Amino acid sequence: MFNSYDFQLDTQRYSHQLVNTFDNVKILTLYHATLKDTYLCYFSNVTSLTILPSEQYFKPRLGTQDMRSLKKIINFSSLKHIGISLKFRLKEPSILLRLLQDLPQLSSIMVSIRVLEAFSYDTELCEYLNKTIKKLDIYKYGSCSFKTHYQLEKFCKIFSNVEELKCNIDRMTDLLFLLKHLSKLTNLKAYLWS
Repeated sequence: MFNSYDFQLDTQRYSHQLVNTFDNVKILTLYHATLKDTYLCYFSNVTSLTILPSEQYFKPRLGTQDMRSLKKIINFSSLKHIGISLKFRLKEPSILLRLLQDLPQLSSIMVSIRVLEAFSYDTELCEYLNKTIKKLDIYKYGSCSFKTHYQLEKFCKIFSNVEELKCNIDRMTDLLFLLKHLSKLTNLKAYLWS
């Protein structure tokens, strides 16, 4: 059996009650549109989940119903990493907070810095991110992660406990600032964009 699975939009899957063919899947990629049709599958040992949008939707949104659907097909207790496509918008900060609270092992996230910025005013969410996330990927090809120095400062406060970071910067001073203010950082991949 394979340890990764890419659940495509047109996947037809039929279940057998005595055999779960997805027990060995550790790395799962789901398309947002498949969340409504995946109840015949259950992934009990997934440690890494990536959610991608369908090409037909412009600025798709993840909402409460999507999170409920995920709970029906994935054992949340073993999930350590979640990747949310940069194209997604989250409807409200409580969705991200509830998702984080439901994932006891989660310590790694790949998400758009713009999503995080939009919710930076939510104190409870920021505290939870600071406490749980050790590995963060906010890299986006062709775009700087931090538009202003203020954004960089705020980011360093929210993620002061991060140990691994992947991002884009456009000034060498930003790199120095990250190194100085993220004291627990052990691995940094900062791509310089000019």
